[in-house]
Amino acid sequence: MKLHRVLATAAVTAVLSPIALFVAPAAYATSESAKPSAEPSPTYTRPAFCSGIPDEERGKTSLRGLPETIAAGSGWHAFTYRVTNVSTIKVMETDVSLYLGTGDPEIDDVAQLGVTVEWFDSATGQWKAIEGEGADVLDNEEFATVGTLAPGEYADAEMRLKVGERATAGTGYFFTTGHSYGEDGQCGFDDISQFDFRIVTPGSEPTAVGGAAVAMGAGAVFVVRRRQAGSAA
Repeated sequence: MKLHRVLATAAVTAVLSPIALFVAPAAYATSESAKPSAEPSPTYTRPAFCSGIPDEERGKTSLRGLPETIAAGSGWHAFTYRVTNVSTIKVMETDVSLYLGTGDPEIDDVAQLGVTVEWFDSATGQWKAIEGEGADVLDNEEFATVGTLAPGEYADAEMRLKVGERATAGTGYFFTTGHSYGEDGQCGFDDISQFDFRIVTPGSEPTAVGGAAVAMGAGAVFVVRRRQAGSAA
């Protein structure tokens, strides 16, 4: 398994009610069309001490509309990154991440897949690279923050990806995960979901969208270094 970083834990389920909005860390956006919006919680302060991983998953992350097959050099493909509060506790904030990896034995480095991923920051009205061209190392970690989500609410972010013309044909996957801060003072990493895709040669016909989620084993280990609780997002 070849990843930029090594991840962990297990995945759960659920897609429930209305739409909310992703925001860039420490820069919250507003939108009249999003009801309700992911409230920035201006009075909320992250705890100085994190109580550890909660007993239940809080911010369930998923990718919606991710193509199962992508032809090299075929341009941009749109999909959605969603965070759903699947718990019974109000989630005050969730930092979200996306990781590119491959288990293909013919690929030595994920860079050979030629994948570039961007998300649309509605606060600035601009696309921002988090993977591939234009992205720095670790731009994919905690690239956005979701504000307050009541139980059953979810937030969506517009995403897009492209594959370079010289990409190596093969298989890859994305891991999605969040780090949530609950109203009850508990905070910690949410479960991880995996979404698979295949890169094919230029001119090949892509298949239907899918990217089905795969549950990660609970025995995996999360080794990503995080900022201290209470630091700027």
